[in-house]
Amino acid sequence: MRLPGTPQKENAMKTPAIVSCLLVLVHASLASAADLLVPSQYSTIQAAVNAAADGDRVLVAPGTYASGASISGKQIRIESVGGPSTTIIDIANQSSTAFSVSATGGLGVQLVGFTVKRCPVDAVTISQSVVGITNLRVLSGGRAISVAGSASSVNISGLQSAGMSGRDGSAIYATAGVVYCTTSQIGSCSSVSSGGAVCVMGPATVSLQNCGVAGSSANNGALYVQEGVLTMLGGSASSCYAANGGLAFCASGQLTIDGVVAGDLGASFGGAVYQAGGSVFVKNSRFSSINASSSGAFVSLNGGVATIEDSVVENSTTFIGQNRSGGYVSVGSASVLISDCSFTNVGIQPEWSETSSGGVVGVSGAGGVVRLERCELRSVFRAGSYPSALG
Repeated sequence: MRLPGTPQKENAMKTPAIVSCLLVLVHASLASAADLLVPSQYSTIQAAVNAAADGDRVLVAPGTYASGASISGKQIRIESVGGPSTTIIDIANQSSTAFSVSATGGLGVQLVGFTVKRCPVDAVTISQSVVGITNLRVLSGGRAISVAGSASSVNISGLQSAGMSGRDGSAIYATAGVVYCTTSQIGSCSSVSSGGAVCVMGPATVSLQNCGVAGSSANNGALYVQEGVLTMLGGSASSCYAANGGLAFCASGQLTIDGVVAGDLGASFGGAVYQAGGSVFVKNSRFSSINASSSGAFVSLNGGVATIEDSVVENSTTFIGQNRSGGYVSVGSASVLISDCSFTNVGIQPEWSETSSGGVVGVSGAGGVVRLERCELRSVFRAGSYPSALG
């Protein structure tokens, strides 16, 4: 009699045979993978992609190409042989993308080592796909990468974008899916409405780790989130300016700034961060040379819930506009906790001293609440009859 839980001998004997068959299939699959060479075998990248099967590599020789490729349902790798400095896709201001990836799961598509320039639309579009992007440079165009579709999962490393204009999220624009971006440099973008560098417009999750954001000019933040989740973990930010939220704008959803070193930020409201709603978390970060022309050189929090902890604001001078409150922290109707933070060597220069209040922290909206715990105000300087630090 066979005891409960004891495998039958017949099944036990079959197991090694099944494993062996699986290994043979895997080895056969790897052996059948091919390298397709551009332009020596195929004149265009698209021709090589059309001929490729799952597991194949499309290897692109150095040179300048007029187009990239559209990939649908194929798990392949498209890689430059010489890297992005010598392998260039020049769209020449035509309204076409360099790479379009759709309906690709499994191991997905890998794009490695290209420069895309003069693409006025999206250089890379991704829909319902798994994609890895490594060492991509996008120059003098509209937007680097757009992501759509809840099934999309995108890993980006070594992205560089510069000279971008006219499109929200000039580096990354996501409406759904998950995007993870590391060790990338996002810079010089202008004429943008929301999200000069990154825009999350929908139920997407976007994480930036150890990335640099610089030279952004937008109406609403270098980083913008509405409905989704946007996290900047580590890295730096500089020379970012906006009407609202020089570095970041949270309309709804969740915004997290953690371990970031930022300087030279400015806006009319919220030199570093502007919050209209949702949840904002700022922690373990350092801000210097920040300013606002109206109020909230550090943060302007006008709805939702915000937590700011273990952060430093230093070496800055800002204004408080007429009938405004809070030179560095301006709170409307938000609920705010600020703990273990310091404001050091910060200056306040109200343009209208008789109607301004709260030199450092001010609450002006109905229902607005600020709780300060273990915070320091050091070397706060002001002149004449300017407002008190708290109001």
